[in-house]
Amino acid sequence: MWDETRRRCQMGNKYAYAYLLEHAWVSCARNMPGARMLRKTQDAYGNFWYSSDMRHEVRSFYKTCVPTCASNDDTYHAGVELCLLSNDVARVFLQGDGQKCQGDLHGASDIRRASKQVDDGNFWYKPEMADRVRTFYASCSATCALGDPRAGNGRGECRVHNSDALRYLKRGGNSEIVCDRPSPGRTAISSDGQGGFKYLRRHGMRVEAWYTSCMRQPTR
Repeated sequence: MWDETRRRCQMGNKYAYAYLLEHAWVSCARNMPGARMLRKTQDAYGNFWYSSDMRHEVRSFYKTCVPTCASNDDTYHAGVELCLLSNDVARVFLQGDGQKCQGDLHGASDIRRASKQVDDGNFWYKPEMADRVRTFYASCSATCALGDPRAGNGRGECRVHNSDALRYLKRGGNSEIVCDRPSPGRTAISSDGQGGFKYLRRHGMRVEAWYTSCMRQPTR
């Protein structure tokens, strides 16, 4: 933005601004000429200024700025200027389908708020909230799928109790129940050698997702 009184431009790029204020949620190329110049021009109110003849250097600096998300698996999408959540345990928890997280943390609220605005069935958050989302992720731990008990054998295993899934598994897929075959949740399940089925607790969110694929075939 051009300031007629100062005869200079005020920096308005939010990512570059956050970087120069040393916020952790964005990274930029530190030694660009534009970056070095801007660091020297901060005023008493926290604003950064540059002369119009430095606009190309500043623009080049802007292009290096990339928001960072709460984890390496989460991805930033420029179209919505948000990070896409990929944490399986957090996703299942936010869907209300089980798993264990501390739902009253600010990070959870940030995700719900941004996701409601996009409203596409995914979970999103502003990169500015990455630290709070990271804290929310840290509160999450995998549990057995909803309704399944622990095996009680000290091996961190769970027993399959979902009635539709059990019917499908016991009949080798030849039943009135249809479930997804190529699924990480299905692959995680194995026989317990006693007519039942088990899986490791750390795969609870994947098994939970597989359960949701099971449905009864329509009768003719």
